[in-house]
Amino acid sequence: MAISLPTILRWFTKDYTNKIPAIVYTDPNSVIAVPTTELVMDAAGALTPKPGDTLQEVLTEKDATDGVLAFSKTISSISILNTDTSNNGIFTVNGIDIPVPSNLSFKDSVGGTPSNTVTITGATTYIVSRYSS
Repeated sequence: MAISLPTILRWFTKDYTNKIPAIVYTDPNSVIAVPTTELVMDAAGALTPKPGDTLQEVLTEKDATDGVLAFSKTISSISILNTDTSNNGIFTVNGIDIPVPSNLSFKDSVGGTPSNTVTITGATTYIVSRYSS
């Protein structure tokens, strides 16, 4: 299946309410939206995934024990999607409290004291991903 060149620049999220820039690719069978904050332009002018961000693990509230997610290795780069439609969340990563409002996300490298756990308060549904960097 061939994917077309980028055809539309939209503000897009999974629920179409929050504004995050994305490039939308279309083909006869699907629409693929790639947030532009996750892309960089290479020397040839092509958009490619941000270097150093390789997805390693994905955990959700179903994997949590008493509000704590335990990853297999320490966290240096993370993305957090608070899928709770009404509750804001505080996600404590490496001793740093990261507030993530309902239906919004966070992605970045995280300093602090290296740990393999994320403690969640407030939010009841979420997707947390660990990346290598």
